[in-house]
Amino acid sequence: MPERVTARIAVFIMAKAPRVGEVKTRLCPPLAPAEATELYRAFLLDKIEQVRGLRSAIPAIAYTPPEERAVFETLAPGVVLFPQEGEDLGARLANSFDALLRSGYTGALAVDSDTPTLPPEYLEHALAAVAEPDVDLVLGPSEDGGYYLIGLRRPCRDLFEAMAWSTPAVLPETVRRARAKGLRIALLPVWFDVDTAEEMERLRRDLETADGSAPRHTRSFLKARAEDARLSETPWTTLTTRSVYENRWLSLREDLVALPDGRTTINPTGNAGMATAGTGDALTGAIAAFMAQGLSAEDAARLGVYVHGLAGDAVAAERGERGMLAGDLVEGIPGALRRLAPRPSEPPSRLFKRTRPTGATRSDS
Repeated sequence: MPERVTARIAVFIMAKAPRVGEVKTRLCPPLAPAEATELYRAFLLDKIEQVRGLRSAIPAIAYTPPEERAVFETLAPGVVLFPQEGEDLGARLANSFDALLRSGYTGALAVDSDTPTLPPEYLEHALAAVAEPDVDLVLGPSEDGGYYLIGLRRPCRDLFEAMAWSTPAVLPETVRRARAKGLRIALLPVWFDVDTAEEMERLRRDLETADGSAPRHTRSFLKARAEDARLSETPWTTLTTRSVYENRWLSLREDLVALPDGRTTINPTGNAGMATAGTGDALTGAIAAFMAQGLSAEDAARLGVYVHGLAGDAVAAERGERGMLAGDLVEGIPGALRRLAPRPSEPPSRLFKRTRPTGATRSDS
């Protein structure tokens, strides 16, 4: 239960732990379950940032399931956290309001995490309204017939019990019950939440034309997804060299690193003795290590292939190509890196030759 506080207003997010297969399932398809979880996490982080930015409000999260507190401590350090309690959404909302209002808050606002583009001034208006003595209930209507926000100064379980949740009847039924109890209502402007593929596409279009960087986590997710789609639709350049490793983003061949947009790097290192089990794993480890140090996937692949081949050449020069093992390459990589210390007469950019062919054929001459 939240700690007892002096007269303040709490704004709490109703949140689920971002578990694969348990959040944003209505967006699958077009999203894969892991992508839907990533999008939900972006929504949640953006909503946390928005609530943190409110003046004269205490940010809080009512989370579920209860055993996932550590997840929310990481996502929202310093925010008031308390578990949701109850069998359905109505009970969880009612219990959350009870917990906050009985802890000394003079008002509480519950917000969802599915409205990443909600104007912050709507929340500011809700804060002002719930503080007014002639307002008992604040509602933020959503286009689907529910609400994205509800605010109270006193507990009122009748607004939540036996409600047909996730239907267009939620908002009108809530208003009907409130008026029957004589509650004075303040309505905010209507907004939309993102639960369907059509709403996600609307969100994408809105963010393309909107000013500013918020909601930054959602923007980042949608931008990365659009880039993945672009790369998957880009035709590959036809190459005749033997493939070492290939996916939709990257092609590693005997002497070439090729990208889907046609950019190709010719690699001059390596030898036939490296065609043995496990050398591909050594190459993957080198590329991953360079990416972990901040290189892009493209540059990490170029440098990884070059260093991998350079280590193989060093092993071949010392022991010969026959009987070369993957472990020999791993042991040779530190020495290969030391050899890459740039000389004044030869900048690092000279390590690679780049071309942009429409078709490339390996030449053994």
